[in-house]
Amino acid sequence: MKIEKLTENKIRVLLKNEDIKEKNIDLHTIMTKAIESQGLFLEMLNQAEKQVGFNTDGYKLLIEAYSSPDNDFVFTITKYLESDEKDSLVKKKAVPKMVKPKFEIGIPSFCFSNFEDFCGLCAYINSSKFSTRGLARSISLHEYENAYYLVIKNLNFSKSDYKSLFSIFSEFGKFISISSAFESKLLEYGKVIIKHNALNTGIRYFAK
Repeated sequence: MKIEKLTENKIRVLLKNEDIKEKNIDLHTIMTKAIESQGLFLEMLNQAEKQVGFNTDGYKLLIEAYSSPDNDFVFTITKYLESDEKDSLVKKKAVPKMVKPKFEIGIPSFCFSNFEDFCGLCAYINSSKFSTRGLARSISLHEYENAYYLVIKNLNFSKSDYKSLFSIFSEFGKFISISSAFESKLLEYGKVIIKHNALNTGIRYFAK
């Protein structure tokens, strides 16, 4: 486990393949289980405090996770106070109360360099034996700053199907974990290409 302090309020934690095997974790576990129930994150916070002085007492936490092309896991942990009036709290010498950390996992998404790559994914799945029956309707495709984002929510797949699906996606796009703030930016400043059921719609109309 490698911990890097980015700012006073943000760190990056890298879990290499050997760490992942030792701790028996995978992308499906990270994305579907409640984060606060996982000892992995408490271990990260303890190590971060020891190694780089990253103390989270009295703070809420935003945790974003994604898988790198080398199948490592990268976590970005940001701490923040609930009140934006941090300076006034300091002046009053108020002692932050101990609060239960709130965790937010990023939304699993794939970024495509162009629309043709998305179409290529649709064509591949259409020609393969992989079944998309029962795939969540809440999958949308957005265009933003000359890239295409497939935002995936509420997948109702088994663990093995989940891993297979993401493995196929990775051949055509880059896996990223977006925050709810970035999703709002996609909706506000980007262009919605397919609002619902984007994968099956893409297979129906764009698979060649």
